[in-house]
Amino acid sequence: MVPFDLSLLRERHNITFEAAEDNQETAAFALDTEEQIELLLNRFGEGLNTSDKRVIGSLFVKRYSTLIAGALYLWTHRLIGLEMSLKRVRISMKGIGLSFHIPDQAQFEPLYAASEMQRKNDLYIGHLLSDNVSPLFSITAQTTGIRETNLWSHFSYLLAYWRKEWIREAETCELGSRVENVYRVMTEQFNPYWFPGQTVNPIVSRFRNVADPLHEGQSIMLRDKCCLNYRLPGEDRYCYTCPLITDEKRLDKYMAVHAKEHIPVLGKL
Repeated sequence: MVPFDLSLLRERHNITFEAAEDNQETAAFALDTEEQIELLLNRFGEGLNTSDKRVIGSLFVKRYSTLIAGALYLWTHRLIGLEMSLKRVRISMKGIGLSFHIPDQAQFEPLYAASEMQRKNDLYIGHLLSDNVSPLFSITAQTTGIRETNLWSHFSYLLAYWRKEWIREAETCELGSRVENVYRVMTEQFNPYWFPGQTVNPIVSRFRNVADPLHEGQSIMLRDKCCLNYRLPGEDRYCYTCPLITDEKRLDKYMAVHAKEHIPVLGKL
């Protein structure tokens, strides 16, 4: 029996343990060489209908980060530390939709030799950052010209979003504390091995918030850096979380997206 919900991992984080298909509708890519990653980015740009490499790099990482969020979900909620080296990840793409394929549920082997939870946390977080995130971001920045700080900002936003969601959903105080501890290690510790070429931890932990007009007591978290979605073809492509727009425009956009959730359902007459 699988010790976690496969459907949740697939629906929330686009992760499966099935082979990536390559056919007329779906293109499959490995991440084990710079050439493969460059081919993936070019194909992603075709799906976006843009040749602006900075936009391609920015929006790719914005979507790619959900893979790491899924791995962190398994680690915080099930203490399962999947082996997530780039050589084990395959991506299938349909349009601009990314699906992540891991060959099996093998765990990161060094975890078996560690006994203390803090040591396990350091090992697994270090593995995700040094064997997956950092090299992928570095290659993406070199290929597209986007600044790595922008890529780390997109990644940081998704981490902060899921931290908030997981704590809100946590059924026990123990789980909430585990999520907080993992997030604290990722955002406060600096290990040069985790962040090659960086002089400080590049993960952002503080974001501006504005009051949510539709959900009392909740807030809308704003991005630290623009994802450049507004540069895609079409009119007014700004996200409502974008730091470049006014809060007035932000709330108008938010209401347009979410207002339907609050339309009363009329009963039968």
